[in-house]
Amino acid sequence: MYIYSYDPTTKVYSGKLEADPDPLVPNNFLIPAYATVIAPPEYDLTTHFLVFNNVENKWDILPIETPTQEVIPDDVFIKSVRDTRNYLLSQCDYIVTRQQSQILLGVAPALTATQFNEWLVYMQQLRDFMNTFNIVNYSDKDFSKVIFPTPPTL
Repeated sequence: MYIYSYDPTTKVYSGKLEADPDPLVPNNFLIPAYATVIAPPEYDLTTHFLVFNNVENKWDILPIETPTQEVIPDDVFIKSVRDTRNYLLSQCDYIVTRQQSQILLGVAPALTATQFNEWLVYMQQLRDFMNTFNIVNYSDKDFSKVIFPTPPTL
């Protein structure tokens, strides 16, 4: 004889088990708490799940709800993009400051004039980024799709 167990709190179906025979009563089986002899109906487990209804003594088939993605407000998304741009810009400060300090001290600069100019162009692209950023292009507000300027190599 089979029994069908369910979670004690949620009543969600958890599986099919073989019932243990009653050691005191012949031809009788033990039904543990949170189990029933009522077989669950057929259902599509990719779209639904079963919950045992104690009141009506039957299985209810309920749809699996697709989680809704939380809508990120425009201002929060824009702030996140701006904060990232500001972080990237701050990372350039060391390179520019080091180059300028080396020149002022008469030490051979780490970057060539061409490389230094590439960093200045990159910094300007970052400064201009928010002027050209259009939130309409990111209706899903997927931050991974935001493409920032590419930094030059060192």
